[in-house]
Amino acid sequence: MPVPVIEGWEAANSGGATVQSITLTKPSGVQVGDLLLLIVGSDNSNTGDWQDISGWNKIVNYNASSSDAALGIYWRIADGSEGATVAPSQPAGNLDEMFGWYIRISGVDQTTPIHVLGTPAYSTSKPFTINQVTTTVDDCLVFYAVAHDGGDAGAFTPTGTSWSEIDEEYSGTGSTDACGTWGIKPMIGTQGGTGSISMTYTGTADGSSYVQFAVAPSTGEPPGPTPNAFNALEYDAEPPSAGWNKLKYASEPPVPSSWNKLKYKP
Repeated sequence: MPVPVIEGWEAANSGGATVQSITLTKPSGVQVGDLLLLIVGSDNSNTGDWQDISGWNKIVNYNASSSDAALGIYWRIADGSEGATVAPSQPAGNLDEMFGWYIRISGVDQTTPIHVLGTPAYSTSKPFTINQVTTTVDDCLVFYAVAHDGGDAGAFTPTGTSWSEIDEEYSGTGSTDACGTWGIKPMIGTQGGTGSISMTYTGTADGSSYVQFAVAPSTGEPPGPTPNAFNALEYDAEPPSAGWNKLKYASEPPVPSSWNKLKYKP
């Protein structure tokens, strides 16, 4: 299957101000079945302070005890119920500088889009190593994410085979601000070790939290029917459960462009 595709993203930062949450805007053109990914960071000094968000899966909530670099990562599969914005937050009273990205990815596995997640780590030196993960299916899209203490990193440079930086975001440019970066590696037609990254930056060495993770490609199954589509179906009994491949059809299994036009039996 083709490697998942980044269709777009929106970035935000707190502009050098300390805040409790950061509002991220959903990218345009989101389709049912897309993977929606949030990568957020702050200069919070407490461990694990990114709060749960209803409807989202939180997979990274990391900050070393001596760190001012809190990294959070969330995901969900788009189903039409997600709002136009989402606001990752820290507990009341924890005001810090924040930044983040809302990323739209198409062509992902609908059941387990996050194929593998590395172990988050922390460093106060540069360069630092973002350890590889190991994939077991071909054509994953692998990510790295970094949260950094201070907005004076200058510019990040990842070194590693086929790795590319996508974006950097800064809440201010001083040593008391915050910034971060993320990038990708497409594992085209291959699986296995993704390759570790040597990450450096031009500014003064400070604390960074970081991780790698891999997004799995689509298995070829279209998203299951949504409640909004039930009124377009003709069925003999109860509406179908999620996952068209679980249904017993009266004829050939449907193709993605026509499944909602078929008559089938439970």
